[in-house]
Amino acid sequence: MISLQNGRITKIVVLITLLILSLIPVYLINYRAIKSSYHHYWGINYYLNNMKELSYKYWRTSLDTPNPYLDGSRVDFGTTIQDGYQLGIVYDPISQVHKEVIEEMKKAIQSQPENYFFYTFLAEFYNIFSDFDPSYLDEAEKLENIAWQLSPNRQQILYAMAKTALLKGDEVRGYEAFKKAVDLNPLASDPHFFFGLVALSRQDMELGLSEIALAEKLGRRPRNFQEAISLGNLVGDAGNYKKAIETYQFALKQFAEDPNYKIWSMDVRLKLAIAYYLDGNQAASKEAFLSLMQEVNLKQFPIYKDLRPILDGLGIP
Repeated sequence: MISLQNGRITKIVVLITLLILSLIPVYLINYRAIKSSYHHYWGINYYLNNMKELSYKYWRTSLDTPNPYLDGSRVDFGTTIQDGYQLGIVYDPISQVHKEVIEEMKKAIQSQPENYFFYTFLAEFYNIFSDFDPSYLDEAEKLENIAWQLSPNRQQILYAMAKTALLKGDEVRGYEAFKKAVDLNPLASDPHFFFGLVALSRQDMELGLSEIALAEKLGRRPRNFQEAISLGNLVGDAGNYKKAIETYQFALKQFAEDPNYKIWSMDVRLKLAIAYYLDGNQAASKEAFLSLMQEVNLKQFPIYKDLRPILDGLGIP
């Protein structure tokens, strides 16, 4: 009896041991996923609070922790870096950090080589950081072509192709890509907005203004100072000064929390003052110029010679 009981006990112990051992990999995977998610969360949270050094530290820990969801973290890391760069929340040294994103996204592509999204995301990232290396635009084109082969007629891919073409100075190809993207999904606002900018830059004012109006109807307005300035300048050059004024006013109000607001706002306020003058509102123009002159010396501006006739017309010495 004792021998029989000992045999049963031994079997039970062996089964329990095997059960525990079988759970160890599950525990390790779950622990790593939880650890990575924790640092992922704080990487985003510190970014939103403009605490870049801590944000980067947590992002790196998240990305260095193997887990099944790593590719998603790589995309979110890249999104944080590129969005921050465009908003003036720059991770130092950005010349190195942006390369880390590129390497992480290459790993994501290796992990899921049939997923068009990772190719497209990296192509768009190359576009944004092409100022650091012009060859990034060639790399972007290669990735866009692969993405298109994997999943043709994707609006996102056409959108990336259009931006790459425009950055390379090929307005015709960029124009065609944007038009195709708009035709694929007429209710998407981004393609209408950028197609409108391209049309305006090509002097197709009727089409450009109609596309911008449609984008606004769909809820797409300028998302940063750069976009607002581009739109304001283009509609102003087209003689639509009221639209230019509205765009500059929108930028000054909408982007008041921009870290580089003081720098950008000086440019916008100057353009606004000029737009008022060209629109025939001399009172508003004079007020805008005088307000600006309390903070800066217009004589230091490269366009001061061009401003002088306007200032004389407004009676500003």
